[in-house]
Amino acid sequence: MKVLIATKKLSKYYGRGEIKAVDQLEKAGRTIFICTHILPITKKLSDRIGVINQGKLIASGTIADIIADAKTNTLEEAFIAITGGIKEKELLAWREQKNAGT
Repeated sequence: MKVLIATKKLSKYYGRGEIKAVDQLEKAGRTIFICTHILPITKKLSDRIGVINQGKLIASGTIADIIADAKTNTLEEAFIAITGGIKEKELLAWREQKNAGT
């Protein structure tokens, strides 16, 4: 078995030929491990997903399984429910860091 591991940098190629290449690898029976926070990419490219939070795998299965297990209607809602959402303190720190860079 051959495995392709792609990082979240794949997201900059969303909608380009690289996504087609991933599709071709999948059709060839290859396992593709994609690390991304971009849920539209996750929904488009994944048969099964895993949710990692603070270094631990906290959920895995099909997208439908994840949504059903979280008792939500969308993958976005499921992600928030499973991970506990973004903590206010973390969000403020992120915003301060982002504003410092501009």
